[in-house]
Amino acid sequence: MTLNDVLTKQNVITKIILKDGDKELPKELKVKIMRIRMAYNKIKKQFDADAQEFANQIITDELRELSEKADRTPEEDARFNELNNKTNSEY
Repeated sequence: MTLNDVLTKQNVITKIILKDGDKELPKELKVKIMRIRMAYNKIKKQFDADAQEFANQIITDELRELSEKADRTPEEDARFNELNNKTNSEY
């Protein structure tokens, strides 16, 4: 199973309603759904952490500083756009 498959299935299984008003799924089915949710969420959290680590590695300190700066000079704006485009192409 690919990561895309896992993320798609995780998205679908989180939408399953375990209880709707007075209607409730059988206990065994609820346990299976919750176990699957936990397994998929674990994979998704690891993917999110890896993606965040990757983003932190390609974003330079200079780009961070320029993005946080409210009033940039035209030179800083040009440098920001250059660094931003470079980072986007690497991403």
